[in-house]
Formats: sequence, C-alpha cells, structure tokens
Amino acid sequence: MIRFILKASTAVLACLLLSGCGTTFISGNVSTSVDPSFNANPYSRLVVMPKDLDAVYYLPVAKEALENRGFKNVSISRSNKLSTGNYDVSVLLDVGRHISEKTETVKDYGVVGQDIEWGDTKCKTTNNGLTGDRMRCRTGKTEVENIYGVTGTREVTTTSLDRSISLSFFSLPNNQSVISAIGTSDEADYKCSNSGIYKFLITNTIKRLDFGTPRNYDYTVELPEGYNCESSLEYERSLRVGLYSKSDPSKAIEDQVAIRSSASQAKLSFSSEYESYIAASNLILKDKDIYGALSSFDRHLSDYPSGVYTANAYYWMANIYRLTDQHDKADLFFTAVVEQYPDHPKASEAQKSLLRN
Repeated sequence: MIRFILKASTAVLACLLLSGCGTTFISGNVSTSVDPSFNANPYSRLVVMPKDLDAVYYLPVAKEALENRGFKNVSISRSNKLSTGNYDVSVLLDVGRHISEKTETVKDYGVVGQDIEWGDTKCKTTNNGLTGDRMRCRTGKTEVENIYGVTGTREVTTTSLDRSISLSFFSLPNNQSVISAIGTSDEADYKCSNSGIYKFLITNTIKRLDFGTPRNYDYTVELPEGYNCESSLEYERSLRVGLYSKSDPSKAIEDQVAIRSSASQAKLSFSSEYESYIAASNLILKDKDIYGALSSFDRHLSDYPSGVYTANAYYWMANIYRLTDQHDKADLFFTAVVEQYPDHPKASEAQKSLLRN
C-alpha cells in the first residue's frame, strides 16, 4: 500500500511540475516576407526539399502542413536538383539552433535582520511558610521573526537555446523568391526536444502563413493531450522511415545508423549541467524515485549554484519536500524561486504554493 501511494504521489508531482497533466504550452514567433504578386493557387504543384541533411527528417511534416492549408499537389524530394517542368513552386526547408549567452546583475536575498517580540513577564508573590515572601517571575515565549531583504548582487550568465525553421518558396521555372518564412522558439531544451520543437514550428509557421501580407508576431499554443515533445529519437525514426518504401530494407538500415549517430552527436552537444539536471528529473519522471531525486537535485545545486536550471531545481525540491510533509523546507525553496527568480515561469506557481500554506 505504501508503495502504491508513493507511486501515485509521484505521478501527481510530475503532472504538477510539468504545468498540468496532459497539457503543454509552447510559444513561438513567425516572421514572413512575401511577394504580393504571388498567386497561392491550391492546385499549384509544390515540392518540398531539404536545405541539408538535418531538414530531411521533417519533410513529411511540412508536406502535411501544406496539405492542411489546402494545397492539393504536394510532393517531397530529397534532392535539390529538380526537373522544373514537373513543379510550379519549390519550398526549401531548413532547421537550425543557436546557443546564446546573456549576463545580467541579479539581487541575492537572505536574512538581513530579526524582529524580536519578547514574551510577557508575569510575577507573583509566594510564601511557603519557611522563607517568607518571595517574588517569582516567568517570561512567556519570545517570538523571533527573520527579516528578509537584499544581501548583495552578483553577475549571472544564462544560456538560451533558440531553435528555428525557415521555409523559402520559389516560383518555377525562373526560381524567383516569392515567400520567406522564419519560425523561432526559445523554449527550454529540457521542456521539449529539438525534433518536437521543429515539428511544432513547421506546422504552426505554415498554418499562420499570410500569402499576401508580411507578418511578424508571437503566439502561444496549447498542445493536445498526449502530445509528447520529449521523445526525439522515436519521432526522428518515424519521419525517416516514412520517407522510404517498405520494399527497400537497405534504406531502413541506413536510417537506424544515421539516427543513432545524430542522437549521439546531440547528446554530446549538451553541457554537463544539462545532463546533471536531466538525470535528476528522470529519477522523478521515469524511475519514480522521490528520495533519489531529492539527493540528485541537491547535488546538482551544489555543483551549479547559479546555473541555468537552478530555479527549476529549487522548484522540484520544494514540491518533493511538500509531498513528504516537510513544509518548512518546501517554503524555503518556494521562496527562493519567487525572490531570486521573479521572472522565471515557475515563480508564479511557487508564489501560489506559498499562499496556499
């Protein structure tokens, strides 16, 4: 029974920390340039091509999104060399990511003083018949309240991973550029894998294309229940296999080798801080090991006290402590999120948790 309760509690905690069971919000930006003279005819023959090997994975996504916009004749080509007489419009797909750093001065908060409320002193006269009258006094409990404030400042460097896709439309046979669309997202890499973000950006950029007017705006989408943007390896495999005929097993073998290679390279590109954070998170999300996760997050904070994922680690630990009825410790970590990272997405949730206690 205890094991069952622990597993159920862990599932609730995972849902809480992932901003709701079955609900994921992802934000993006779309920016387009258009040639207003271009006629977006639904019966035009479109061909989607990759700019490089990375984009090959996502050709079926672009094809499906264009079909959902009403285009009746959309094909895929793995080559940039086309017989122009077969198509009216070519669409060049590119995907990429860029790591940037930003340094800013942040305030540190801590105890700057104490507010002491002395207890009332009460006295009374006693006489035991032997020593005469005596005055006996007793002081009530003294209340000490910490006063929190700014204790100093420090420089914090944060790293962000921006992922983007671009779609370039060319009118054939003169190969004239008629539409350029760029979709970007800076969602944290622990929240959604590269393949999940690229699929999201391709789908939503094409969905929001205005073929007659240039646009530049931000948007946020609530993804449907069951959408999984973490499992990049499985998604890339499904995309690659979808490009080839089942009758060509040699291609399927090449796919598996290429997928394993790309997954290995992606893993090497992440910092040890990221790997430390993900390892601690997986103890909750996959292994359902609350106490192991608590120890792992504590070790992560010791190794990276001012890292990219510090606020998230604080939030994890606060919820684990609350789940195990250690509310004083939970409040300490919730407070750290609110006061040290007021602009972090988890700050509002941490504030709500403090108000509920």
